[in-house]
Amino acid sequence: MSERWSRYESVIDEQIRKAQERGDFDNLPGKGKPLPGLDGPDDDLWWVRGYIRREGLSGDALLPLTAAAQGDRAAGRLGP
Repeated sequence: MSERWSRYESVIDEQIRKAQERGDFDNLPGKGKPLPGLDGPDDDLWWVRGYIRREGLSGDALLPLTAAAQGDRAAGRLGP
């Protein structure tokens, strides 16, 4: 970074630069490997699907309450 712009370095940029100088980003898992999922089809909800998979959640948690209640009623867990 040139001397002229170094005085305009943001706090975040400074923290990142110092971490790089300390080597905090060296040997991170996945270094040099492509990001997973980039070769698949475009999906606006990729992060939601990944979160559900990582956390072991059911997709039912995403349903609106009425749809979830209808599913419970169909399964016999709610009264008529």
